Amino acid sequence: MSCLCRQSPRQRRSKLLAGIVAAAFCVFAGPSFARPLEDILSSKSLEICVQEDNAPFSSERPKPAGVFIDLGDAIGKRLGVEVKYTWLFSAEYIRKTGCDLIPAVAQIEGDDPLRQTIPYMEVRSVLAVARDHPPIGDLSELRDGHIAVLATSWARHVLNGEGYNLWVRFLTNDEILDAVAKGDADAGVVPLFAFQTRLREDPALPLRVEEAVKLDPSFDYPASMGLRRADNAAVDRIDDILREMMRDGRIAEIFARYGLSYEPPQSIPVAEKARRD
Repeated sequence: MSCLCRQSPRQRRSKLLAGIVAAAFCVFAGPSFARPLEDILSSKSLEICVQEDNAPFSSERPKPAGVFIDLGDAIGKRLGVEVKYTWLFSAEYIRKTGCDLIPAVAQIEGDDPLRQTIPYMEVRSVLAVARDHPPIGDLSELRDGHIAVLATSWARHVLNGEGYNLWVRFLTNDEILDAVAKGDADAGVVPLFAFQTRLREDPALPLRVEEAVKLDPSFDYPASMGLRRADNAAVDRIDDILREMMRDGRIAEIFARYGLSYEPPQSIPVAEKARRD
């Protein structure tokens, strides 16, 4: 889920980075019906917005499943409330819902009106190449080739500025992986989650991740949960639950269930009960 309704360089970067998770930076400016923690607990319900066709993170059919569904259920259990899911085609519809929580928003300081939790996962980009491609030690070795990137990605902006030859006609990560597999591109930049999902669906995929190549660090970002117009108590409680789930391995267990390697944020902030005004 993503949107682009503001045009500052920082905000545009936010949208371009978002890829796998929801870049919900401008969707929530309209009226909100979200509730403080006391109301959530007294009603014994928590409403979570998820995308209807975003496997392995959320999928409505044939039955509700995905990383975000399992995370939501785990949070609801620890809160002692029932979780209700609102299934959306795209983020633009969120303003019409009463959702309390968005499972993943890119955490880029100063860029969104949501109340963000602490980060709970790292979204990392990797370089995908043909399985039989000679080893690559540095991205500069591909200056005479073509690198596939999403048309609206931050990678396109950065690599184009560095003079790389890019194929930019792609709208999905699967299209990038197809192009590399067919030899139409020498390599492709995709989120690790996207590569792992495709490999799980197609174990014979003739591609590998070239881990030796270190991409621009700005391609990666931590993801948080977003709470709509929540009070401090609600954000603090979800923060505490996320810390618990990172410490006890629950989040890693959920990711592994869907064939994904969980990468925690580079640092887990300590409790800061008074950090929000």
